Amino acid sequence: MNAKVGLDLAWLSTPLNYRSVQNTSNNCVFSGINLSSLTAEYAQVYMESETHHNYFGPGTDPNTGQSYAGNIFGHVLSNGIAGVWCEGDTNTFQDNDFRQSGLLGWEMPDHTAGVGCVYLGTGSNDNFVNESGSFPPGTGGAYFQCWDEGENNRVVGLPANKITSNPGIGASIQNKIAAIEQPQNPDMSVFGYVRDASGNWMCPAGYHVDENGYCVPD
Repeated sequence: MNAKVGLDLAWLSTPLNYRSVQNTSNNCVFSGINLSSLTAEYAQVYMESETHHNYFGPGTDPNTGQSYAGNIFGHVLSNGIAGVWCEGDTNTFQDNDFRQSGLLGWEMPDHTAGVGCVYLGTGSNDNFVNESGSFPPGTGGAYFQCWDEGENNRVVGLPANKITSNPGIGASIQNKIAAIEQPQNPDMSVFGYVRDASGNWMCPAGYHVDENGYCVPD
């Protein structure tokens, strides 16, 4: 497997807004990535339908032997989808850190739909999620922070036969998805969209902005 480890996006001088880190990779390990300084419009990480066999969690760089903790996720706007939005298959999300995201979960105190940490979409299948110990304090476990609309996904802490008392949440998520512009560029980098405080596109070293406004490899 390929390893993408220790990518600290805190190199950005100030917390910035971006749409989502879109993953189009397969058979990759993502460890030690810090997104906590960024606020996402749609999702901190978006896994499209063609992504599979990726791992997000603690890992070791095979080249250096250095170990990394799980990835750290930041905030998502209230009109966004989730901290992690997955439409792919056979991916694993384990022991990452959502505590700095401030995401309150799928049902707000007034019973309106909120934004949770993990959303497994209608196109997802056979994914594994074990994130129950690292959600924002006081927001509950996977039952409140993970929403599964896929097939044969396994979420630790979420009953396989869960029936929600608020069916409007699923409808709200689908309405949000229908309202946003889906990323279309298959060559977009794992870093996705990033804007500076003036609204200009920014990319990490080794990437540039293409004619569609995406960060793509040089």
